[in-house]
Amino acid sequence: MRRRFSSISMKDIEVLSLAGWDWRDNVPIRSLSNNQDKMLASSSARLLDKHFKGGWNLKVGAATADQFPSNGLRSKGLYPEIAFVGRSNVGKSTLINALVSQKLAHTSKTPGRTQQINFFYRKPYEQRYIVDLPGYGFAKAPVKVVEEWNVLIGAYTRMREALVRMFVLIDNRRGLTTNDKEFLDFLEELRIPHQILVTKVDRTRLFDLETCMNGISAHLHDSKAVYTERILHPVSAKTGHGVPALRELALSLLSDILR
Repeated sequence: MRRRFSSISMKDIEVLSLAGWDWRDNVPIRSLSNNQDKMLASSSARLLDKHFKGGWNLKVGAATADQFPSNGLRSKGLYPEIAFVGRSNVGKSTLINALVSQKLAHTSKTPGRTQQINFFYRKPYEQRYIVDLPGYGFAKAPVKVVEEWNVLIGAYTRMREALVRMFVLIDNRRGLTTNDKEFLDFLEELRIPHQILVTKVDRTRLFDLETCMNGISAHLHDSKAVYTERILHPVSAKTGHGVPALRELALSLLSDILR
């Protein structure tokens, strides 16, 4: 029998947003105490500022697979990359900008403005990329163009052996859509490590957040997900909820050369 969420008071919403949710056990991941949080933030802030925040540039905007940049030579080790993908208008570009503390990815209120795969890098690590993929699902573009985007996303997912994690963004206000479920199943089929980021948590009621989390957990259990990281990570680019923890995670994923 599937377990339901336990009752969560309004004062717990910030804790949930900053920490996460374990979808396998259906339990919240509690944050540290305020004092511990401050000590952790202080000790890691300089490292993050030096190696992650600001200074990112566009390497290439790839419209076809043959335009994808190199991750290095396999004989010498490949440089890792992380990618962000989600339904159109999920807040992907806005979150990337919050993550790197600069206006890097193009943002728009019009769904589907990211029309190619953008590879971003930061000196001196020119071959370690943050990748911004086009949104899937609804977009204000001709059907043929949307189909080409979907083919491009599929080619990227299959070809990039240095991809260490795909972050799949789910709009908290809408929950899992049919397109989201199909894409998650696609990643499982290809055995791509991925993690779900639940966006725009500042724009919802607690009940709606619970409903969204429960729906995601239910789908992952029903589909017997294996390659989905067990922590659902709620974030808000507007308020910063969850962004520092995501930044530390991204830095750790981009640190090691793959051999």
